[in-house]
Amino acid sequence: MFGNSFRIFAIRLFSTLASLVVMVFFSHQLSQEDNGQYLGFIVNLTITSTLAGLGIGLLLFTYTGDELRYLVRSIRPRYYYAYLALLLLIAGVFAGLTCGSPAALARSGYIPFLFFIAYTAGVLLESVLMVAKQFKLLLLSGFLYALLYVGVSLMAYDKGFSMDRLLLWLLPVVYGKLLLLLWAAFSFLRRPPVGDPASFKSKKTFSLWLHLGFYDLSNMLIQWLDKFIVSLLLTAGTAAVYINGTVNIPFVPLALSAVSNATLMQLSYTTGRREKAALMRQAGRLLSCIAYPVFFFLLFFRAEFITVAFSDKYAGAIPIFLCSVLILPVRAYSNTTILQNYHRGRLINIGVVLDYIVAIAIMYPLYRWLGLAGIALSFVLSTYVQVIFYLYFSARLLGQPMTQLVPLKNWIGKLLGFGLLGFGLYHFLHGLLTPFYLLVAGCSVMGLVSVVLLRYEMKRE
Repeated sequence: MFGNSFRIFAIRLFSTLASLVVMVFFSHQLSQEDNGQYLGFIVNLTITSTLAGLGIGLLLFTYTGDELRYLVRSIRPRYYYAYLALLLLIAGVFAGLTCGSPAALARSGYIPFLFFIAYTAGVLLESVLMVAKQFKLLLLSGFLYALLYVGVSLMAYDKGFSMDRLLLWLLPVVYGKLLLLLWAAFSFLRRPPVGDPASFKSKKTFSLWLHLGFYDLSNMLIQWLDKFIVSLLLTAGTAAVYINGTVNIPFVPLALSAVSNATLMQLSYTTGRREKAALMRQAGRLLSCIAYPVFFFLLFFRAEFITVAFSDKYAGAIPIFLCSVLILPVRAYSNTTILQNYHRGRLINIGVVLDYIVAIAIMYPLYRWLGLAGIALSFVLSTYVQVIFYLYFSARLLGQPMTQLVPLKNWIGKLLGFGLLGFGLYHFLHGLLTPFYLLVAGCSVMGLVSVVLLRYEMKRE
């Protein structure tokens, strides 16, 4: 489980790092209006690609490689054609959002349209190849894609920034990666599956897929809906301030996704309830080594992080950022892993609805109290309620107390340790170093301690 977690994390790390590097560079070099346009593109791409994904990528990790081959063979051709039609439709919507006007859509709409198709198909194929454990190929393709993405973005800025130029120059990059992944995926799927096809329940798969598709889309919307609305209703400059203030710290969701997917892969071979609970505790110990140091680092160094990463132009995002990072401690629990393993999609989606209800109920009072930061805080608090809901029903499925699914003592020790370390570092170094070197020093110490703890957790197992 640890090995697969790190492999999946590393595969997704390259593209995330590339996006982060470009985001930071553009925040410093572009005007707020141009940067807001680029950030709006990222928001629109995230939402529409998740919609086009239909929860398929999440579903795939529920099965072994042979079960995946049965699944692909059991789907009738008309459903593949229907999905292709849906993909083309959503690509058209994305092109319209990116272009912003009918005239621009008619002139250059084909560029974001083609980009979206290759990007979304590549994301789905990566999930297939992770189940196939083609990790070396995925690491290579991810590394090359990240280098080319950063290089092309810098060239597009040097020639005079425009979204059309950036996406046009990225087309060969995304289609080159897509062809490589297609070749590998077809090679994997062509091999005949081993095992009893009668044990594969297609109706059960369809039911789980419907629930996971709804969950994947809803979970994404709860994280990105506020950014999408702000980017549509407010000026691009104001949207840039809000989006930077609510920036997702990429490594934690990346780690959560990697550990969750690796745990699901391991759970598919595990039958005992106590063993499954033990796997969840292992995942919690691993995730807390990442989520807790990142949380306390950003909590104490928040002002320096915003001004150094995005420049002084975005100092107004600091209160928003403070509220948004409060979500990080709860990321140490892999929310829906047990429910997905037991195919309890209905419970997963009840949790999604609960998340929305709580967020909507407290959003306006918190907005009146804290302004835009209150909107960010409402989504954080609703997530805490959702996680408790998932933990309660996961424990019931396993017939275990909730405390058996989480390493509570381990978490408390890390919270106290990292909290004191972050507090001490900031107050000792503040005033001695410039903001940039203050960030470097704090990040280095917290990161080193995090790595040491990760190695300890791996040896412990």
